Amino acid sequence: MTILTEREHTKEQADTEQRKPTAWVIFDLDGVLIRWPQYHLPNQQDQADFFARLRELHERGVSISVLTNRSPASMQILAYQLGVNHGVWITESGGSAYSVSDHKAWVLPRWADVAQKDVPESRIYLEQTLRIAGRNIPPLTKDGAQFEPGMGLVKTVVIPPYGSSPKEYYEKVLSPTWSNYSHTSRFAIKVGKAVDINPEGLSKSEGMDTLLALNRIDPHKIPTLFIADAERDIEAGTILLQKGGFVGAVGNASPDFKDAVSSYHCGIIAPDHTSYYGSVIDIFNQFFKE
Repeated sequence: MTILTEREHTKEQADTEQRKPTAWVIFDLDGVLIRWPQYHLPNQQDQADFFARLRELHERGVSISVLTNRSPASMQILAYQLGVNHGVWITESGGSAYSVSDHKAWVLPRWADVAQKDVPESRIYLEQTLRIAGRNIPPLTKDGAQFEPGMGLVKTVVIPPYGSSPKEYYEKVLSPTWSNYSHTSRFAIKVGKAVDINPEGLSKSEGMDTLLALNRIDPHKIPTLFIADAERDIEAGTILLQKGGFVGAVGNASPDFKDAVSSYHCGIIAPDHTSYYGSVIDIFNQFFKE
C-alpha cells in the first residue's frame, strides 16, 4: 500500500499540463463499461467498433479516466483494453487511486489510518464470525459468500452466494453479525449489486474532486464529460456540473439518475440500446457534436 505524497501530486499534474488534452471523458465502470448479468454481453463487432472509437478519440487528444467503486486490482487490464496509457483513475469511490502510466495504486491520504487499521480488523472479524472466503478459497460454510476478488485497499465488498440477493444476504446473514462488531460506527454499509462496507464519509463526490485535482482538469478550459448510470453517481455528477462539466446517462441508467441528469443544463441522456456500447457512443456523438 502506498500513501500519496505531494511530490507524486506534482508529477501527475505536470504530466497532464504537458499533454494538453483537447477533452476529458470520465467513466463510471459497472453499468457503463461493464454490464452486469442482466444485460447481454457484447458481440465482437460491438466491442471492435467501440474500441476503434476510443482509439479515434485518443488520436484527437481526448484523455480518459475512470471513477469507480471497484478496487485498483483490475485497473491495469482495463487500461490496456481501453488503450489508455496516462492519467490517474479514482477507485473505491474516492478511497484509493491508480496511476495508469506506472501501474501504481495507493490509498489517498484521508483514508490512510482507516486502511492500515480499521479495514484489516473488520475483515478479520468477518472471516472469523462468518467464515467469508477469499478468492480461490472454497467457501467454508453453506452460505458461500466471498470477498471481492482483488480486495480493496480501503473498502470491503462482500459478494453473496449464488442465488441469494445482496439485500437478503445482508438482512439475514451479515447484518445480525455485523451489529455486534465494536467499530460499526466507523463504517457505512451500502447494499446494491453486492454488499459494500465503506469507511464512514467515503463518497464519489469527493472522488470526483480528487480526480479533477490529481489530473489538473479545469472543466471550464477542457471540455469534460462524466458518463454514469446509478443514483450514487448523482453527487459526483453535480460536482462536475458545478465546475463547468457535462454528465451523460446511459440508456440502462437508473430512473433516479436519469431524472437528475434531465434536470441538468449540461446533461445528456441516451436511449437504451440492443448493442452493448450503443448508449455510450450516442453520448459521445452528442458531446462531440457529431
